Amino acid sequence: MAWKTPKTNWAVRYDEDGAYAGDYFGAEDFLRIADNIAALQEMAAGLYRLPEPGALPQITAASFAYADDLNALEDALRGLTEDAFRPAGTQPFVTWRGNEPGPGPEDLNRLESLCAALHGSFTQQAAARARLAMTLGGVQF
Repeated sequence: MAWKTPKTNWAVRYDEDGAYAGDYFGAEDFLRIADNIAALQEMAAGLYRLPEPGALPQITAASFAYADDLNALEDALRGLTEDAFRPAGTQPFVTWRGNEPGPGPEDLNRLESLCAALHGSFTQQAAARARLAMTLGGVQF
């Protein structure tokens, strides 16, 4: 899965007339987060022995946004922080429930910032892995 730059500046804004001019969370944003989590799971699998991750939902604009879908994102990130690496400052995870308020800018910034922190950490860990100073099997007999 290809890594996509997370949006970490979600905000509520209003223009001078009082009309909402802030960010909207849509299916493409959900899919970006889900794809980034899948990329993180692949990276982590190359660094750690991890349990098989659960499938992440692939939604459309018509099937978006159920509490179960949001909980799948939270659970996948929780799994990475519990089984692989927990960046400093990781905020508590949320359990979403139907017919209650959905994620706000703080929640979206939390999710996407955690994805960015994990990506940076996994990239650094992969670069710092110990390597042999020789090539094994380089000579034919």
